Amino acid sequence: MWGGERSIIESEGSLIRQVEGIEAPEAVRRLNDARGFGHWNTSFSKLRILSATEFEKVILLDSDMLIVRNIDCLFNRPHLSACVAGQAANPSWRDLNSGCLVIEPEADLCNCVMHTLDLLDDEALASYQGIGDQDLLHLAFPDWPGRNDLHLSEEYNLLSDNAARYAREGVLADGSASIVHFAFKPKPWNMDVRGWLSVAKRALRWRSLAEVRYLCSYRKILGDAAAELD
Repeated sequence: MWGGERSIIESEGSLIRQVEGIEAPEAVRRLNDARGFGHWNTSFSKLRILSATEFEKVILLDSDMLIVRNIDCLFNRPHLSACVAGQAANPSWRDLNSGCLVIEPEADLCNCVMHTLDLLDDEALASYQGIGDQDLLHLAFPDWPGRNDLHLSEEYNLLSDNAARYAREGVLADGSASIVHFAFKPKPWNMDVRGWLSVAKRALRWRSLAEVRYLCSYRKILGDAAAELD
């Protein structure tokens, strides 16, 4: 993290804790690189938070998320509470999305989750399109799909591509999401013409500007931060 960005974050009262990175095993790195998911090779470092025992409870959020409403209520949810993000649009989806995850850290939990890679032989490894931190959580907690008490509403992990559709179909009203997840490319910070066209097409198809509003909100935050750096 560059000094300017760090200063902005700290000026808002946030604490920054630098952690040691976790390298992807060679076999995983080769798989991800070959299948266009090389960026997942660095995602395993997120799992360090599982063993951050200086905290009683943590809400883990990906950096491509926009917090729209107060989410303090998530601290009342049990360990491993998360969303099946996108399930309303894809009813067969059952697994957690690690973009927003409630965690009660334990000293050995990070290592335990990383060791789930040992369960994968070469054939099992090859069956994956790519492997990131989320896949290890699926392996480590195979009973999660049946634990309805751990399932959060998609309000807490609204995939941005679904925002217009959900607003139109009444799944989540425009502006009612608490956390919006820009999980797919391009990201808000590197939007290109093709990206804006995709957003416009979804807005026209579903006759809703929900995604446009969330995207503009995120980009305004980026613009304000850039202005502070100038």
